[in-house]
Amino acid sequence: MNIRERWEEVERAILSPSACLSSNSRGRERDEEPCAIRTCFQRDRDRIIHCKSFRRLKYKTQVLLLPEGDHYRTRLTHTLEVSQIARTISRALRLNEDLTEAIALGHDLGHTPFGHMGERVLDKLARENGLPGFHHAAQSLRVVDCLEKDGRGLNLTWEVRMGILQHSKGQVDVRSGYGLTNPSSMEAWVVRISDSLAYLNHDIDDALRAGLLDADEMPEDMRSLITMRNSRRIDGMITDVVANSTPEAIGFSADMLGEIERLRSFLYEHVYARTNAIIEESRVEHVITALFNKRMESNGGSAREAVDMISGMTDRFALHMFQKSFVPRPWPKVTGFAMMKFAFLIMGDFDPSKDRAAIHGGAAQIIGVPSVEAACREAAALVEDGVGCIELCGAFKAEDARRVIEATGNKIPVGYVKHLPEQDEIFAKAFGNGGN
Repeated sequence: MNIRERWEEVERAILSPSACLSSNSRGRERDEEPCAIRTCFQRDRDRIIHCKSFRRLKYKTQVLLLPEGDHYRTRLTHTLEVSQIARTISRALRLNEDLTEAIALGHDLGHTPFGHMGERVLDKLARENGLPGFHHAAQSLRVVDCLEKDGRGLNLTWEVRMGILQHSKGQVDVRSGYGLTNPSSMEAWVVRISDSLAYLNHDIDDALRAGLLDADEMPEDMRSLITMRNSRRIDGMITDVVANSTPEAIGFSADMLGEIERLRSFLYEHVYARTNAIIEESRVEHVITALFNKRMESNGGSAREAVDMISGMTDRFALHMFQKSFVPRPWPKVTGFAMMKFAFLIMGDFDPSKDRAAIHGGAAQIIGVPSVEAACREAAALVEDGVGCIELCGAFKAEDARRVIEATGNKIPVGYVKHLPEQDEIFAKAFGNGGN
């Protein structure tokens, strides 16, 4: 018996009859040899964490567009908070924590840039171009099924895939939105509820930090709820759902549902629908519509491909592509030496930590080095620093210059009296055909 099989025995011994056992999974669309160490759900979790779409969540909006502070949530930190809440509930109810975690980590992989603003714009564009619409839950499933790994997908288990699809309740009253008529698993139901608990709590925290909410202007009943310590509010919600769930359903007490709905309504009125948010939404619509139309022009009119491409963008990549495609650039374009950072290395009895100087605001540097080895170290660091050209003093020989070029990865021009023939192309690119 291997490690995976022993763990499957542990699941059968300790999990609730309502839990989804990894040994009872409906499997994958493409059969695979089981892992000797990990259960199928642990394997799915790992595949999600290591995929590119998961890493891109770092630069996708949660609620505040492109926040300047370091402590605001992003789509990635939201995902981690959903996972933490969902795992806590699942463990308390003796459900399959690995399945819960995999669903939670994958639930927003298909989310658009610019949060739900971007989702609404892309949904409208999709409908206008013959598609049934766009929803991030369905797109998240599409990501794991057929977009990741160059079109091969992650080949996840049925339970994780369906949990991802069923996680979203939409922008509706929580008293009707938390239910699931045909849940694929109890673990999927836990993630559906945990998604809301996470965003309700962290969006309050972010809104207070950003000054979008002022406790002094709130009604007394809302003030106590909003200003309550985040950990206390989350703990109360988790404790309530654990106490009120049954083997057939995951749910809250009527009192807690009412409190959660008050929070949700308050956030929609005072944060999500604020005037500045509406202004930003018009700008988001402008950016995404322009990128969508541009993509349609270049891909032969495939709306499906354009939706896949744009929904996968991060906020900053979408803005970069918009600027590159639609924002005028200064003319004439400055290239070559005029905009290049430059360094001059001189070899002798020097200490590079002390014997160095910068002029023109750091655009040009003079650095003294005691040896060729030290010159190679400095050259490698200069390339990382964005220096575009290095000149060596007459103490360097041709072989020394080759070693410095190698240290730079042959990425930039390196001159010594004149440049080496093997750098002809790099010098021509940097300085034109006259670069010697």
